[in-house]
Amino acid sequence: MRKGALVGASIPAALLTFGLVARVLLGDDNGSTIAFVFALIALPALPIVGVPAESDSGRIIAAVVMSLAAWLAIGAFASMKVAKRPLVGWKEWMGHYWPIAAGMVVGAILALVLAAVMLGAL
Repeated sequence: MRKGALVGASIPAALLTFGLVARVLLGDDNGSTIAFVFALIALPALPIVGVPAESDSGRIIAAVVMSLAAWLAIGAFASMKVAKRPLVGWKEWMGHYWPIAAGMVVGAILALVLAAVMLGAL
């Protein structure tokens, strides 16, 4: 499980790429919505830096760096947890990775919903 941290960061990177491809293929309205949802999943630090309201390049870079560090840490944590067992595979790694990753994504979505409610958009 030496590559656990990299795999932990590559899953959100693949989702971000999928969102960008959807943006290009589907056009402005639907593609932008799908791309934003996948960007929020891949970069859960976006609401922390206030990207939906303010989207300058410094904020986006900060969100990318913070999210990358978080995904690498989650992947490394899952690797450390499964490395304690004598015989493990990626299935066991996923068992430790997904609950933490899902919690982080749900937290980012809830932060965005809370901001929308406080601004009166919902």
